[in-house]
Amino acid sequence: NVVVVNVRDASGSMRETKRELVERVFTPMDWYLTGKYDAAEFRYVVHDAEAWEVDREEFFGIQSGGGTRISSAYDLVEEILEEYPYGEWNRYVFAAGDSENAGSDTTERVIPKMESIDANLHAYVETQPGDGAANARHADEVEAAFEGDDGVAVARVSEPDDVTDAIYEILSTEAEDDGPKTGDGRATGRTDGGERR
Repeated sequence: NVVVVNVRDASGSMRETKRELVERVFTPMDWYLTGKYDAAEFRYVVHDAEAWEVDREEFFGIQSGGGTRISSAYDLVEEILEEYPYGEWNRYVFAAGDSENAGSDTTERVIPKMESIDANLHAYVETQPGDGAANARHADEVEAAFEGDDGVAVARVSEPDDVTDAIYEILSTEAEDDGPKTGDGRATGRTDGGERR
């Protein structure tokens, strides 16, 4: 069994072009995991400064006018995953946005939360056509914190031509993963190196 929690920034800075890039990356990854596992469940979380759950159709289209606090989404992801015990489910958390985040939210709240949420793979996809804003540091900070950790992937998409490379970047990390990892790279859950059903 697999559960995938897809997370997307819905704040005012996430214009249509950025939202389309998210959909182009997330949809094939969902197909891949649907084919890989016997049973797949998908949950969808959007956020600005607060987070809420939506259905798939709303997920790719919704835009709010608020600011951005990415940690609000990870708080909700943690709640959702309580329904899917790590000993029984393969768990994936795929997040996307333009890397803009409030102040020190990434380093003080998001990264510790990612470390505490057991998942086969955490991924962040930065969708930033052109030059990013000065506060667009989230992808860089996550990448620096988890450098060398096979359980975390960061990909950047600035135009449609980048989509295939981004998907490969994320799924090649997943394919190399011999089993669930904790935030510090230690294997967790199973000790035989295999996946759960």
